[in-house]
Amino acid sequence: MMNIAELKTGRIAYKISGSKSNPCVVIETAMGASCAEWWHLAEKWSKKYCVLVYDRAGYGLSDVSKQIRSPENIANELNDLLLTLDLNKTVIIGHSIG
Repeated sequence: MMNIAELKTGRIAYKISGSKSNPCVVIETAMGASCAEWWHLAEKWSKKYCVLVYDRAGYGLSDVSKQIRSPENIANELNDLLLTLDLNKTVIIGHSIG
């Protein structure tokens, strides 16, 4: 089940697996991909880590961003999501252009 975070640039759909007290792995999906492709790994990794998967703005269940799509704006939206979810210590895994 996906949750929704209200950011200043729009609503972002996300799913957290595992305990937020564990180190957090953030999966940055490939361009045009849904985070659902990673749910099976998130579930497996959640035994040891907190795992965040999310749909970038304009994909899946997330709103289209109010900002121009640039690497800086995409990174800022992820940072806003991490701050909103109170996830401070993270490791980001990027897939393809993610």
